[in-house]
Amino acid sequence: MDLTSINETGNFCLKACANPFEPVDGDLTSSGSLTFTNLKPGERREASVLIENDGPEMSSLCWEIGETPEWGRWTIQPAEQYLKPHHGPVELVVTVTAPFEKNADFSVTLSIVNINNASDVEVIDIQLTTMKHGSIKSFFETLLTWIEDFVPI
Repeated sequence: MDLTSINETGNFCLKACANPFEPVDGDLTSSGSLTFTNLKPGERREASVLIENDGPEMSSLCWEIGETPEWGRWTIQPAEQYLKPHHGPVELVVTVTAPFEKNADFSVTLSIVNINNASDVEVIDIQLTTMKHGSIKSFFETLLTWIEDFVPI
């Protein structure tokens, strides 16, 4: 059927609608690492890394956090997101509460997975150390708090 008698773009529209749409996969990339040093056991600290869709212009991807370390308490914002290349780098803010172990060194990874392509995984290196020795300042702070609690003023 020739639709050009109705509208001269009629055949073009039918051809465009008949062609199957094939989405373009994005390419998840990251930059940065997470380093937390000299944390007191139980202390909270924040750091960030950048992630982005480095795929072709029309690509898109959804990502999620794959694995978090088993020690400490972790908060990651945003926890998942839809990315297109024009969004540019997106800051991933990671907050950790250090484990209750003194004089400890931890070295692990955090994985971020492209939901659309499970083989597209970014691995972020994490280093965390807890204080090796109690500081004099923290000793005096603790002593002062104890005195305030038990000595009437």
